[in-house]
Amino acid sequence: MQIETTPLRAVDPFAALDAIEQPTTSAACLRRPVALPALDPWLARFTSEAHAAWGWDGAPSELAAALPELLRPVPEPAHALLAADLTALVPRFARWTSRRHVRVRFEAVAHDGCRKFHVDYMALRLLVTYAGPGTEFVLDPHVDRSWLGHTGVDMDECNARIVPDTSHVQRAAAGDVLVLKGEHFRGAAGRAAVHRSPPIEGSAVRRLVMKIDVDSCGC
Repeated sequence: MQIETTPLRAVDPFAALDAIEQPTTSAACLRRPVALPALDPWLARFTSEAHAAWGWDGAPSELAAALPELLRPVPEPAHALLAADLTALVPRFARWTSRRHVRVRFEAVAHDGCRKFHVDYMALRLLVTYAGPGTEFVLDPHVDRSWLGHTGVDMDECNARIVPDTSHVQRAAAGDVLVLKGEHFRGAAGRAAVHRSPPIEGSAVRRLVMKIDVDSCGC
């Protein structure tokens, strides 16, 4: 008896993020919870005054050689996941932006970052928070863009005017992959993703965040 077989196709776990290329999509979030308990004691030493940031700029073809140094500051048990994410996401990001070079940044933080709702004045940004709460974002129908960038009012009041109904605020969880269009993405002017860092300052919460965006050389 002859048995016919069909080759198995590898499933692309990040395929859903390609929705960011659609003109009507300002943010794409892949829900993917992870647990990296080895990060907790390492992050505990950082404060709002003493944080860490490091990164790499280059072409996707150069990433493999840069990984050992790029991941060196992070506890070794997290290396496999971070390396796999970078290997998959850096080339994809370069394709989305039609750039030959991209920029990767890691930040270990205990402060709020930018807790005012805003948009980025760049083409695209990808964020993964590996520990702590992720970035907060709001889809376009629930945003009053006329208040973006206002400086003459209290930050909390401004946030309340930008997002009148906070039930529409979404937050990426640890491990989720969030891609945000900026004002300079093709066709996105006036429709960039509205987002902010989660308020954590003054608490015991620490975050490890990876950012991928376009290299400053613009190529």
